[in-house]
Amino acid sequence: MQRMPSDNSGWNKDYEAALDRSENVVSLPANLPDAEYRRVLSEAHFALLPYHPESYKDRGSGVAWDALGLGTPCIVRAGTAIAD
Repeated sequence: MQRMPSDNSGWNKDYEAALDRSENVVSLPANLPDAEYRRVLSEAHFALLPYHPESYKDRGSGVAWDALGLGTPCIVRAGTAIAD
């Protein structure tokens, strides 16, 4: 899990806390150097991108495109442009 910057009003803190309690989730800082970001993303089993459908119904995600480009499958919510 990559943490969101503290000024991101759309991030659900309860969701983050629940993921922190999971033994199978790796927590990463919000800003990683490019090489580290690509390494972690390429080694991941999948990228979980639970974007809100209302916010992402007409827009994509750089993280999704990066993951897919590195061969990492994405799990996304129905109703987002990314799901299409």
